[in-house]
Amino acid sequence: MYCWSTAFSWRAGADRLKPGLQHIGWRLPLWCCAAWLAGIPLVAQATVAPQVQGLLRRARLAVVGNTLAVTPYDDGRVAVATLRVAKTLKGELAGDTARVVEMRDRPNAAPVFRAGAAVVVFLRPAEKNSYLRKQLPAGDYYQTISDHAACLSAKSPDEAAETRALVERIARAQQKPETDPHRRAESERTLTFDLLAARNATLVEDGAASLGEIPDLAGTLQADEQQRLETAVGRDDLPPQVRAAVVKAIGAAKLKALIPALRGLHNLPTEVQAAVWAALARLGAPPSKEDWEQQLSSSDAGLRAAAAREYLRATGAAGISRVASIALHDRETSVRVAAIKALGDTKRSEALPPLQQAFRDQSAEIYQAAVRAIDEIGGRPAAEALAKLAFDAPPQNQRLALTALLFMVGSNDPLVVHIKESHPNPEMRDLIEHGFELRH
Repeated sequence: MYCWSTAFSWRAGADRLKPGLQHIGWRLPLWCCAAWLAGIPLVAQATVAPQVQGLLRRARLAVVGNTLAVTPYDDGRVAVATLRVAKTLKGELAGDTARVVEMRDRPNAAPVFRAGAAVVVFLRPAEKNSYLRKQLPAGDYYQTISDHAACLSAKSPDEAAETRALVERIARAQQKPETDPHRRAESERTLTFDLLAARNATLVEDGAASLGEIPDLAGTLQADEQQRLETAVGRDDLPPQVRAAVVKAIGAAKLKALIPALRGLHNLPTEVQAAVWAALARLGAPPSKEDWEQQLSSSDAGLRAAAAREYLRATGAAGISRVASIALHDRETSVRVAAIKALGDTKRSEALPPLQQAFRDQSAEIYQAAVRAIDEIGGRPAAEALAKLAFDAPPQNQRLALTALLFMVGSNDPLVVHIKESHPNPEMRDLIEHGFELRH
């Protein structure tokens, strides 16, 4: 790999960075720039899984069928599923079978296709690369357009029939939309609640995503619709992210009729529990102080982290001291990091004292989380906090504090000038004068 290096002043360096970042569409918070310069790795955000409507739009071929066989090649690194096609929902297929290539070279990845399973699959022509040409017999092949999300597999004949019928309804609605607005709205509403009642988790998630499209749902919710929502949030056979999606949709739609059902849920996965707390807060029925304290003191680290976030969102400034105690003293680093982030998300200057204390920690995870939280709060109080830390934080942390401060206020700010004139460490003074040497 080629490398380059250059020294640049803070003002000139920042000016050079901005156009490039803007050119490629990035809008980075200041702590990202500071972290990059200080050598802190940045973590990409997770993406949201596609919904069935999107899969149908993107697919060249969508079919309903059964997996007759799955044949491995190259010691199992690639496999070909042979599908007996019962119906084509989109596109054209020559014959009644389709061969679908599945790459299985990722460690611990569950196979997409299993022999004997009934499936609805969203496909595109397989890549014609040299590897596949070498490993597979000659012929026409397909690939799923997004791995597991593009293969709806059924565990029973009833689930297979239900999944097929629902996907066919979605396909018909896309291909031949109802022209009458009233009938279209009624049809979409009925489909949404049928999806929420489906056995297949992907279809349930689709129903949750569509719930917000129903106008005035809180004022028109029917008893059978409420029952379907209550059943969906109580299903422990659904993946946690799907149950959480349903709970979030209930909160967003302001469905106060679901408050008793949400309060009646117990022993939930962390992701679902956090969604329940947030939804209850949006519905005007947050947990009691006693309930919060029980969760904040849970033996489950994930629950403590989630509780710290939601407690602070629900209580605002009044909850800062309790969450600060978790940020500084919890036995698990992951919980402390979550609490520190929650303090930053308040954007309140009252959270700065515990964040300054956390920044003095010896753990890189803790002080890096603290500088991000201080930058998130922003404003003059945050700048003054960073300037103070540039003097009295541990030596290895002072450089990061100064980095964040420079990106926040620039090199001519009185706070930076004071550091330049009076800091006892000549390396810190030189940093302001000459900037970093970057290597890429």
